[in-house]
Amino acid sequence: MRKKELPVFFDQTGKRWKRTKLLGVVFLVLVSVAAVLLVPPIAQPVNVSSFGSFADASTPSTEELEKAFNARNVPVFGVGQFIRAVRIDHGERPGVHDALSGRYIRALTEKEQLAVSANTYAFERYGQLPDHQIVLTFDDGPDPVYTPRLLDMLSKHGVRATFFVVGSNVVKHPEVIQRVVREGHMVGNHTFNHIDFELNGTFQSDQEIIQTERVIRAVTRHQTAFMRVPYAGNTDESQRDNIKGILQSQRLGYVEVAFDYDTDDWKFKANRAPNPQIFDGSGKIVLLHDSGGNRSYTLNYLEQFIPMAKSAGYTFVSLDQAYPGPPLQQQITPTLADKTSLAFAQVAFVWPQRFMYGLFTFSVLFTLTITGTNIALAFAGRRRARSTPPPAPKQYQPIVTVLVPAYNEAKVLVESVRSLLASRYKRLKVLIIDDGSKDETLVVAKRLAAKYTRVKVLHQENSGKSAALNNGLRHSVGEVVISIDADTMFDPETVGRLVRHFSDKQVGAVAGTVRVGNVSNMLTRWQALEYITSIAIDRAAQAFLGAIIVVPGACGAWRRSALKAVGGFSNRTLAEDCDVALSVHEAGFRIVQDMSAIGHTECPMSLGDLAKQRFRWIFGNIQSYWKHRHMFFKRRFGWLGSFVLPSAALMLLLPLLFWPLLLGVTASNIMAGRWWVILVFPLIIMAVQGVIALVGLMFARESLSHLSAVPVTRLVYGPLRTYILYRSLLTVLSGAFVGWSKLKRTSTVKPRARVRSKTRKVGT
Repeated sequence: MRKKELPVFFDQTGKRWKRTKLLGVVFLVLVSVAAVLLVPPIAQPVNVSSFGSFADASTPSTEELEKAFNARNVPVFGVGQFIRAVRIDHGERPGVHDALSGRYIRALTEKEQLAVSANTYAFERYGQLPDHQIVLTFDDGPDPVYTPRLLDMLSKHGVRATFFVVGSNVVKHPEVIQRVVREGHMVGNHTFNHIDFELNGTFQSDQEIIQTERVIRAVTRHQTAFMRVPYAGNTDESQRDNIKGILQSQRLGYVEVAFDYDTDDWKFKANRAPNPQIFDGSGKIVLLHDSGGNRSYTLNYLEQFIPMAKSAGYTFVSLDQAYPGPPLQQQITPTLADKTSLAFAQVAFVWPQRFMYGLFTFSVLFTLTITGTNIALAFAGRRRARSTPPPAPKQYQPIVTVLVPAYNEAKVLVESVRSLLASRYKRLKVLIIDDGSKDETLVVAKRLAAKYTRVKVLHQENSGKSAALNNGLRHSVGEVVISIDADTMFDPETVGRLVRHFSDKQVGAVAGTVRVGNVSNMLTRWQALEYITSIAIDRAAQAFLGAIIVVPGACGAWRRSALKAVGGFSNRTLAEDCDVALSVHEAGFRIVQDMSAIGHTECPMSLGDLAKQRFRWIFGNIQSYWKHRHMFFKRRFGWLGSFVLPSAALMLLLPLLFWPLLLGVTASNIMAGRWWVILVFPLIIMAVQGVIALVGLMFARESLSHLSAVPVTRLVYGPLRTYILYRSLLTVLSGAFVGWSKLKRTSTVKPRARVRSKTRKVGT
């Protein structure tokens, strides 16, 4: 029998946790050093102004200017589609100066002096387009679907346009913006995340502009000084409402571009004809959108707009042709800071999304494939079982020892033992192993032994379930050993149905069917559904392949010689039922499933107890898979090594990667207002789980009322299981010792009525 061994992953020296923390510190230091070296250059403004850098210590801050502009309803003077904040010099020769750089622009006319009155600051409109000229501008792109279609249309009509791009979209769709520049169109800055400047701090707002410029430079090898502040309209009042954005972009050297005509295409819900009033002969900048939703109506609108404008005598010009100054889009060589900014943005915006979609697709396909395969195999197993009669129990009647390890089981022990003694299989002995209980378990066990000659009792110092089972195995007799949890009650036929399979000398173990016997609330009903579904589908599929990986401790039978051949039950894992099953496979024995051998067990009735139980199960299975990792992908272990074990391990690993990204995408959808995604996705998953549960219930011929517990799987157990997986990962990394975590018993198991009546009839 086994000697005392250290648990899998347990590090009694504590060195692993120290190394883990050291690696964490080293990683943080490297990240910090990289941030110190890389972030400052990236955060520095890009000099896009034709007049040189606007950085000047004497220039008032944006906050000071914003207060000055907000102090009075500042005037807006001039004519044109370009906007700038200016300072008025009311001296002998009144003039207009740039409000941020102080650069002299021009003298004020007498009419303008009256318009600005005594104000120190004002907004100036300038650069009025000549008559019969139109500039098409598109906001919010690039879009991978609509922008290429739009470019095709513009190319067909020979029209150049300007695209005010969102930085995050540039990062996600670089090939689209490259085509925009390659085909001769202009590019403007529309911030990185389409922000409202009034709701953000100065540093964040600056970076929204700067990082957009850097990714444009890195992707297109061009820079632009055109800017359109999000949410700024074409009225004087809307410009006043966006003072902060205009000031910040102007401080960084950008030219704010307004518009004359808003098509409101983002509201289109059907095809619309262009408004004839736009063709009044004056020059105009027209606002449209190439992203942010379904833009098919925008395309249809333009198919009518462009020919109508041309027939009205208009020509289409680009923004650089309309701007009354030097070119503001220039070809450049991207700097290291530009490339680094793009790389960081890709890591933040592209890689997680691609990884998420890839992982999501793989997870869905993998889960559906495994589930579909298991359902098909379980169905094939049912057909094979109907065509293959079970072994005749009367021809094989070995002595059986039932091991009942017990720790603080006084409440449930009597009913469990009585259900065994009520068995129709009479050649059995019951061996209770008290594992140093602190309640009345030993007293109750001795009373049972005094009353029933087939009951024996062993007592040991508290050493754990594996040690108790091994102690019982040493004192067992007969060819077959059955293990049963002290909270479990057997049907009268269960022992005989387990034993009959051992007439085949190749059978080393038989897995019984465990049912929840204390269904009293939605949590226990969900566990009942899970037991039924997992056994009727997953374990039935494993049985068909000859690759059962768990013989449940609540209802499982073993060939005594097979257990001794593998050294008994190991104390190296918390899932001794999985561990020893894999060992029996490795020793060359077969493990079979008997769906009709039923044991009724007590499941946790509270979320806290459920978390304790499932941590033991999940962490114990991880220990078992790691301990038997040499069995993975080995041909001599057949389907067990090539399919069942790898897929079971992968089903544990996927949530560790999937859930963080899922939470990130969920948060992104919430901030973007896409509530339908958050609602539809869980409903789809829930529907799939409902179908799987329905199939399991039909296979097991159980009541469909259990389907009411399907939502618990998604809403409660999904997050709980993910928490347990991360807790397990932390336990592996820390090398901490994990104990059994005994659950409280409630003695609420209620087997079917026919089982209770037969137990009373026997009189045990």
